[in-house]
Amino acid sequence: MRPLAHGPTASLFDEQPAGDGPVARFDQAFSSWLADQQGAGTVRQASVIEVYRAMWESFSAWCLGQSPSGDLASLTLEDLQAFQAARFGRKSTDRSLSPRYALRLLRLIDHVLRHHAAATDTPVNTAPSDWIAANPEVRYSEAETKDPLPEYLTAPDARQLITFLSSARPRPGRDRDALSAMSWQEVRNRASVALQLGAGLTPGDVRALMLGSPISQGGRTRGQIWKLSVPGNGTAGKPG
Repeated sequence: MRPLAHGPTASLFDEQPAGDGPVARFDQAFSSWLADQQGAGTVRQASVIEVYRAMWESFSAWCLGQSPSGDLASLTLEDLQAFQAARFGRKSTDRSLSPRYALRLLRLIDHVLRHHAAATDTPVNTAPSDWIAANPEVRYSEAETKDPLPEYLTAPDARQLITFLSSARPRPGRDRDALSAMSWQEVRNRASVALQLGAGLTPGDVRALMLGSPISQGGRTRGQIWKLSVPGNGTAGKPG
């Protein structure tokens, strides 16, 4: 029998280089973000680091336990929704079920993913921030009230409002007598619409206005009004 030749032998299994597996990528992404935060002085306390690490390990363990396993670049809104759904069923006293904890966790995931994208020069995965925006109960959990942010007119809505109000403005040509053809009630109603939709006044603010309430400010053109302000909240001391 011929002796076996000594030399390198082929592995029976496909082995990934150290530091290149899914687990290593999750760990490296978090460790790199944490190192930069510590260097900048934004994360200092050991207790805070411990909490962040536990949160990230919980998230990464869930991702890697899926079939197929999740990855930083391919993470989707559906994945995050499934991750949150998997957390239910625990004891009701578990703080990880609270909206505030979910907000902290998703913000952490978002920060790590954005840092990872910048470090690797890859597109940012916005799934965490998109998930927060799509879940108001989580998004506003740290606010004193959960009321949504004030709404504002979109560009098409603003153009429509301007067109509606301008139809009552006397202009040369066919619209010269537009204002005189309207009753005072109709002019009042249009002015009320402008104040409520354009300036954000409430119906109570509008009802409290008097003839002397409007204050005009001139612009660069002599004799041309640039800005018109009125009191808000029914008081003469607060401009609206």
